[in-house]
Amino acid sequence: MNTVSTFSSRGPTADGRLKPDVLAPGQILNSARSGTNCGLMGLQGTSMATPAVSGSAALVREYFEKGYFPAGVEGEGKPIQPSGALVKAVLMNGAQFVSAAPYGNSQGFGRISLTKSIYISGQTDVALDVDDERFIEDGESRVYTKKVNTTNGCMNTEFRATLVWVDPAGSAFCRNCLVNDVDLQVTNTQTGKTYFPNGRSSRDTVNNAERVIVENVKEGDTFEITVTGTNLSDERQKYAIAFTGCFEIDGAVFVPPETSSAKGSNMMGVISVASTVAVAIVALLL
Repeated sequence: MNTVSTFSSRGPTADGRLKPDVLAPGQILNSARSGTNCGLMGLQGTSMATPAVSGSAALVREYFEKGYFPAGVEGEGKPIQPSGALVKAVLMNGAQFVSAAPYGNSQGFGRISLTKSIYISGQTDVALDVDDERFIEDGESRVYTKKVNTTNGCMNTEFRATLVWVDPAGSAFCRNCLVNDVDLQVTNTQTGKTYFPNGRSSRDTVNNAERVIVENVKEGDTFEITVTGTNLSDERQKYAIAFTGCFEIDGAVFVPPETSSAKGSNMMGVISVASTVAVAIVALLL
């Protein structure tokens, strides 16, 4: 679960973009054996990892479509048709680093984890907020503000923000292939410290997915998250952004994870869509 397989593909791309985007379990897994009624067999490779990622993406999509957002309870929110950029942002935002260099070309943003990506009332210890299909113009900046609140029982010690946009196609044989450069940065207004994405000490001019992780946050910390259309070839660019941590969200009351072994039906409901990849999903939820 926390080691990158030796046969896993590595990055970067020819123009230096970070790859892979995310990881998923793909070795020492049981899969259905063809030609039998209920037989299993051990398999490995992208045939194992890909269903885990696609099943998780389907769960994230169902989460929004069935109104789990923002309250973490089915039907309490307005059904949303998430963009592909938002699904990607949610998965990448909650991905966890494994035993390899952070943001390195072996793991990218890390191993996907649904419990670190979405809020299910009484089940996951992370609030989720998003903004989808928002346009930014060249030279424009948009600021979001999030204040850490742990008085409701939230115990998560990280604040995360992930920005994703679908960049227009670059030219053939390009060396600097990013067409529309959109930037993300996070500032702690209490300390004045600014955090840049993807483990960098300055803005990212290469990738069209940017994530900031702030560790060891404290009650009352206030973060300003700035999205800037730094250098756009087009007049404007559409993007999606996801935030997780301990903070208040309009229309939601955070309920911390249950301490008893008896679990509600919320998580089972959101898992139903990916029953065909149940083994992989259970692994990802650890």
